[in-house]
Amino acid sequence: MIGSLRKKFISISIVSILVVFSGIFFFLLIFTRMQTNRSLDLLTDTISSNDGIFPRFDPSKHHLPIQLLYSDIMAEETRFSTRFFSVWLDDQQEIIDINMDAVSTITEQDVEGYIEKVLKKDTERGWISDYRYKVTDTENGTTVVFVNGIIYKNMANRLLFTALFVLFGSAALIVILTIVVSKWAVRPVAESYEKQRQFITDANHELKDATYVNSFEFGYC
Repeated sequence: MIGSLRKKFISISIVSILVVFSGIFFFLLIFTRMQTNRSLDLLTDTISSNDGIFPRFDPSKHHLPIQLLYSDIMAEETRFSTRFFSVWLDDQQEIIDINMDAVSTITEQDVEGYIEKVLKKDTERGWISDYRYKVTDTENGTTVVFVNGIIYKNMANRLLFTALFVLFGSAALIVILTIVVSKWAVRPVAESYEKQRQFITDANHELKDATYVNSFEFGYC
């Protein structure tokens, strides 16, 4: 009985640890994805608001999103480190111009494939491969800005890998400690159970002795 109680205690502890740590990792996963999207959305908003061209860094200009003015995303070197391309479409959703000055690994054929996927999704924002895009409707047609998010994805994945490693190591350590400590945790129960069992045994012996004496006095023996 004590052995099964200890196993049950260990099982409950392990399940609780897994549930809590899985919840923490899931929260980190959602948080990093949201932060990655937010950072890239700020960049696509900035480029879209500047007619598909990355603006020069100037905090005094009020047309920039306020989040960019006071964040690490928008810095003087950001426009040189950001890989993006912009596409302009007419009212019939046909490509009329492409700006690929900030990328070197994308061809016009790739751009046509990206635009086709964006039109099928029919969403203002989203992901196409490693690019975060934003669709902006204007009086002259539609502008689609694609920003490469591979660096942000890699940073988020490294953070998640580190968190997973730390959580897994912590969980393993806690499980080992739980197994060791479980001996002391069930000891009071074991002692109580042993005393109860001894009491019942002694009571049974006394009851048998009393029954024997009564039987002897009344001549049953």
